[in-house]
Amino acid sequence: MGELYAKVESSQGEPMGESNRILREITAKQRPGEMRRRWFYSRDFELIVWIDDDGCIAEFQLAYDKTAVPHALTWSFPDSFQHTGVDTGETHPLKPKASPILVADGAFEPNRIAEAFRAASVEIPREFAELVEAKIREFAVHQADRA
Repeated sequence: MGELYAKVESSQGEPMGESNRILREITAKQRPGEMRRRWFYSRDFELIVWIDDDGCIAEFQLAYDKTAVPHALTWSFPDSFQHTGVDTGETHPLKPKASPILVADGAFEPNRIAEAFRAASVEIPREFAELVEAKIREFAVHQADRA
């Protein structure tokens, strides 16, 4: 987990254009002994889905608002949520870029995020899109219950 912001290239080896708003699958390096991962990338979103040995979705991490103030919603089976900001590692202009890390951050707009995700997820597997959208809305309910 926590591997946001892949270097994505087109099939011609060139970086993807900034106008690409549709999530597209990219090759996710599989690690021995870890759950299988599928990775989807667009200008505004990045989605990593972990799949257990039975083929079920065990966890996902959705990064959103990547071009503005990036955040991530992480969900783990059965119902564990974490919402964080993403420190992209680019905050120090005179230092080399650091690795992105997740940091505490509470701002969450479920309706806006769910609608934008729905528009971006038209080419990913339906079961992934439906689960992520449902969990975005479910997390909003969890937040409201805790308030």
